[in-house]
Amino acid sequence: AHTISERADVEAVRARASITPQQREEIREGMTRDEVLAKLGKPFSTETRRRRNNVRETLWYSDGQVQFQVILRDDKVVQTGVHSGDTLA
Repeated sequence: AHTISERADVEAVRARASITPQQREEIREGMTRDEVLAKLGKPFSTETRRRRNNVRETLWYSDGQVQFQVILRDDKVVQTGVHSGDTLA
């Protein structure tokens, strides 16, 4: 469990990484990481995995209701998704 202070810190980070549904719609397969960052800003969380000859990175954003993930492989968008609860839409 998080303390009140920790929850406030998490919410503050998410607020800085807040995006609108219109911004989500602008992200397309094939865009570079730099293009995504230029449109959406800094994500509230990232995860990087290295496998054999490629690097997979997931950037996480939020609109306050749902989380939006951008998956990049070798610096290019390969997938996006909206995460609400335990499902990915």
